[in-house]
Amino acid sequence: MKKLLIALCMFLLFSSDCYAEDAIYLSINDVDAPIQENLEEPLGANDKEDANAFNLDGAIIPDIQSEQKEEEVTSFADRLVGKNDEAYLKASAEYKAMSYTGGIFSKETFMEFEGGPIKNMQPFFVYGGNLSANMLYDGYHTDYEGTSIDLAIKGEFRNEKLKTDYCFIFNMLPQHDKNFFQTMIRDDFITIKAIPHHSIYLGSFRTPIGVEGGTSGYMVPFLRRSQIARNLGSVRGVGTKILGNYDLIEYNLGMTSSDRNFQKFLPGVEFNGLFSLKPLGKTNGQYGKLKFGGGLNAGHREFDYTVISAHLNYKYKGAQFDCEYAISNGSNGLSGLTRTKADGFNATASYYLTKKLQLLARYDIFNSDRNLSSHHTSEYTAGLNYFIKGSALKFMLNYVYSHSEFTKDSNKILLGTQIIL
Repeated sequence: MKKLLIALCMFLLFSSDCYAEDAIYLSINDVDAPIQENLEEPLGANDKEDANAFNLDGAIIPDIQSEQKEEEVTSFADRLVGKNDEAYLKASAEYKAMSYTGGIFSKETFMEFEGGPIKNMQPFFVYGGNLSANMLYDGYHTDYEGTSIDLAIKGEFRNEKLKTDYCFIFNMLPQHDKNFFQTMIRDDFITIKAIPHHSIYLGSFRTPIGVEGGTSGYMVPFLRRSQIARNLGSVRGVGTKILGNYDLIEYNLGMTSSDRNFQKFLPGVEFNGLFSLKPLGKTNGQYGKLKFGGGLNAGHREFDYTVISAHLNYKYKGAQFDCEYAISNGSNGLSGLTRTKADGFNATASYYLTKKLQLLARYDIFNSDRNLSSHHTSEYTAGLNYFIKGSALKFMLNYVYSHSEFTKDSNKILLGTQIIL
């Protein structure tokens, strides 16, 4: 506890010297960004999707490599406070410290009610900040790129048959040139878990446009998402989706409105699908965990658009390798609605040097317009993540070298922090 309080004090001192940008997520305004008008992204940690893992924003939440047999989560209350969190139980004893996804004060703030429709409630507060040093062709710039301040409430309804959970996450900072009330609602959904191996979502939630694009912002391994994710994905939709998770296969299928940020009521319909095969799913982690599969995002908003993706993930003890490819014929992602045909590929390797220190490296190439011969941007990123208390309190350090065929190269050093209370 003493170490935790010292870390919190350091965090507050670091944050107080910086000013806050008007952004829900961390914003990195790159001169080398291809079709990106908005690179707002939250801080996060690491890993892959698990349809049943405890999560804060209705997105894909990763699980840590397991060397133990999966145990049954017996209590939603225990999941909330981190005791029996499925991701926590799946982790080996050596890596449990990194898999913790509850808040620092989850036990103290958890509430359980004796009567009424609500069985329990867990409030959360999330803060993220990012200090960057940009070494560009025209000079050296240091900026505090932004903060994320989220208020969240998650809990369980008193319904044993449907096993229904609820989650509400609100952003407390407006974005530039956007209506505050439109961007205030991050997530607003209920989850029904009455069907074994499945979770049904109803409401507003993150859509699985690619693996990283559908991963919770609190759990991404770098301070910025890959170019695929921050251009073609990383958005939310209003509708329904179903997540299925078996030993050898998992999937995420949904239908939502093609609207973004509640700008227009049902301008069109969008389908999102993501599936993964798990050939080592019955080996209890003896040879690691292997996942590979693909995804499809297809919808209509003024015009038709399609994004097709493929991914691969392998984890063994503290090592992990991820790669993803996507190709679009128009898109409706974070960078906005566009008819532009793009494609991209990225590969990430990571390794836990100690129980709390993770080393990462990523190669990322993106073609923002396939109709042009010289429109590629390549990014080379090296990073260190230090998990003081899992994703609830962590520090992140990234170095990014960006090479573009249509603008000047750049070098960046980014220092970020995340706290979940």
